[in-house]
Parts: sequence; structure tokens; C-alpha cells
Amino acid sequence: MDQVGVFNVLGRRVRELPVTAGRPGAGRVLWDGSDGDGRPVAPGVYFVRLRTGTETRTVRTVRVR
Repeated sequence: MDQVGVFNVLGRRVRELPVTAGRPGAGRVLWDGSDGDGRPVAPGVYFVRLRTGTETRTVRTVRVR
């Protein structure tokens, strides 16, 4: 099962995100800029990590507001 987490620059997880199924090999992940309790996170750099059964990928994103 695929897992997607959003982490701050200190490596703390701020949110787990659901993966919306798409065609095989593709999915969609949306993050509204809030933490696990629904509160907006501060502007700054965050890392989104996708874990599948065989791979882990991390991308950097910037929250502006």
C-alpha cells in the first residue's frame, strides 16, 4: 500500500495524505497546507515522501501562505 507523508525541515511528520487511485503507476495526492489536526501550517519548506512496496521518493515543496 502506498503511503504519503508531509514533513517539515526538522523531519517531523506534519500530515499523512491519502493517495487517490489513478491509472496503474499513477496516482494523485493533494495537500491543502494543513497539519493532521486541520490547522494551517506555517509558510516554509516541506518534504513530501511517497513510499511504495519497493521505492521511496521525496520531493521538496514550498508553502507560501
